Amino acid sequence: MLRVLPIIFEGKLTNPRKEQPQASNSKFIDIVFDNIAGDGFFWEVVTHHHIIAGHVVVECKNYFDDPASPEFDQLSGRLGKGTGQVGILACRKIEDEKKALTRQRDALQRDDKRVLIITDDDLTKMIRWKLEDRGVEIDDLLRGKLRDLDFG
Repeated sequence: MLRVLPIIFEGKLTNPRKEQPQASNSKFIDIVFDNIAGDGFFWEVVTHHHIIAGHVVVECKNYFDDPASPEFDQLSGRLGKGTGQVGILACRKIEDEKKALTRQRDALQRDDKRVLIITDDDLTKMIRWKLEDRGVEIDDLLRGKLRDLDFG
């Protein structure tokens, strides 16, 4: 993830930091990016949706089962006004999309935090689009995920 996400989000998210310490070094965030987007999804999150997203937090879950509540809670707990209110939960797949959406909405309703899920299938598409110079498709995928979260 640390190698592929900087390529996918080139020019939008930069300066990836692995295992970023948080809470006086008692917690670590898998990957933290700085948001430098001047257009596209990550720019729109800040300018159109007024969501704090100076940083984008990524938690990686290499599980073959769907992420459960503790994984969503972990990422949600890493988000805040200082770190940003947009996080990505990168996982292998989601079988029960309805349950995953409920868990995403819990973070949204509790603390106005956006937890977006990116699966291996999403990564495959985004890599292909990046290689084909179709960055707008990447933005559209992320816009759809945010729309689903906000409106269901």
